[in-house]
Amino acid sequence: MYHNFVKCSDILPDVLENIETTYLSRAHVGDNQTGFKNLDLSLLGINKSELVCIAGLPKTDPELLALNIISNLSKTKNKELLIFNLSITSINRNLLELLSLSPTNKIINSLDISFDNMISKIETFAAQAPNGLVFINGLDRFFSETIFTQQNEIENCGLELKRLARKLNIPIIVAINLKLKKEPKNIIPNISDLGIYDIFACTTDKLLTTFHYQNISNEYKQDYFINIAKNKSGVTGLYRYGVYLETEIICDAPRSKTYKTSYARR
Repeated sequence: MYHNFVKCSDILPDVLENIETTYLSRAHVGDNQTGFKNLDLSLLGINKSELVCIAGLPKTDPELLALNIISNLSKTKNKELLIFNLSITSINRNLLELLSLSPTNKIINSLDISFDNMISKIETFAAQAPNGLVFINGLDRFFSETIFTQQNEIENCGLELKRLARKLNIPIIVAINLKLKKEPKNIIPNISDLGIYDIFACTTDKLLTTFHYQNISNEYKQDYFINIAKNKSGVTGLYRYGVYLETEIICDAPRSKTYKTSYARR
């Protein structure tokens, strides 16, 4: 019987490309989609048992991105949310107020809660809402002023939250306002630009950093950048959006584009 054989070397590149394309397709994005197409194709969604960190300087609104993501999840997937708002400088009040209108969402605004008490509340919430999501804003409030002590606190905090996400099988999203003595080397921060917070980033499954350039009006902020600095799938990228300031909604910027993407095969 005659067989039409071909060399593996002739077909392997096409096979690998097809696998990569399929892997990154929307069909493989998890149930917890962020609501931002390009981010979802790269992140493959925000999935159960993942610890996700969104970091940036206070003026770049890392909290704003986190609130947009959990707001999208709450609307499209009817996610029950547990939100810890620990930051005294929180500026994105409109989205918090909207999220508080849902009877299934619980928002804890407290500057006095301890880390152990927060962990206990997360465990109670997960038992009642196994399909829920936890968001922690202002986690840096738990860290002391001593750098050596901070490093241990930050690492232990990240490891404990990661353990909890795995144990409870729920996603935990953390927004951190970076307290850096000097501006990052890169305009849009990567892990190496996070100072002592790179210890926390190393414990996470996914890391996003934020940056924006300018306001073009009192209602609209152009060039809000989201950088995927760490990703379990190996895909990283820089994405451009805009923000409507009154509603605090992140949207596609004019002529929105992906500035760069890379894929690291493991």
